[in-house]
Amino acid sequence: MAPLLKRLAAIKPQANATNVPGVVAEIFNQLQGRPISAVLTYTDGRSTEPASMSLAHHLAKASATPILAVPIGQLHAPFNLEIADAQVARHAFVQDPVAVTAKVRITGATSAQSASIRLFEETKDHRLGRELTSRRIIIHPGASQQNVSLMFHPSQPGNYHLLLRADPLPHELTHRGNTSSGVWTRVVRAKVRILYVEGYPRWEYRYLKNDLMREKTTLLSCLLLSADNRFAQEGNIPINRFPDTQAEMNRYDVLLLGDVNPDYFSAAQEKIILRFVGRYGGGLGMIAGPDYAPD
Repeated sequence: MAPLLKRLAAIKPQANATNVPGVVAEIFNQLQGRPISAVLTYTDGRSTEPASMSLAHHLAKASATPILAVPIGQLHAPFNLEIADAQVARHAFVQDPVAVTAKVRITGATSAQSASIRLFEETKDHRLGRELTSRRIIIHPGASQQNVSLMFHPSQPGNYHLLLRADPLPHELTHRGNTSSGVWTRVVRAKVRILYVEGYPRWEYRYLKNDLMREKTTLLSCLLLSADNRFAQEGNIPINRFPDTQAEMNRYDVLLLGDVNPDYFSAAQEKIILRFVGRYGGGLGMIAGPDYAPD
């Protein structure tokens, strides 16, 4: 028995999958009809590969060889956490809230417990740097996944390389998955440039115009279509007409359309708007109104 145990101990795994039926069938194929007393398998009864036991059963029956299974393993999967699918917006502004989201994948949770998830800056040598924020989550028995979101407010412009880290918990199978893959976002000081076109000076126009002009992160140009030529158009950057070229339109980041008669725009300007949104990624917002944009 000792030589057999020594040979078994020397066996090294040759693959990254479990296919019990396939292995048993391969044993009988290699024997080429030579008789053996039995096939002994140590297994938890699971296969990671799609396979049927019917072929192995047929070969064993044809050679009158019993298949003996020795059950091993445990009733529950080992407890483990993994931080996966970390995501963050590619661009953000200084002092704006920036959300970093991820999935916490959970196996083998048999009792409720809390876990700390922390957000770090990643150093140039891919280590945990300055901690930006943290939060605690509750892991419930039987849970398989939980979504998390951590928010921070960047104080300086630049590229932020970020990592999420779950504090190690007792009895975890491994800590290799406790740190997410790195994500990054670019933080800038630039202000969002908005072109707001409105049909007439309704309450929504007055409120939104004043609010956007006070906002420190925006630059506003208003075009009130009901105004006569002597009216000084409002905004941080006053204008007196709608853009006639794509280059003029692309100076803005967002186009807001209020209760505007669509006949105001020429066919060329309509194409400019379509390209601004569809090709160049500009933002488009619409504000309902009683005349031309009913809600």
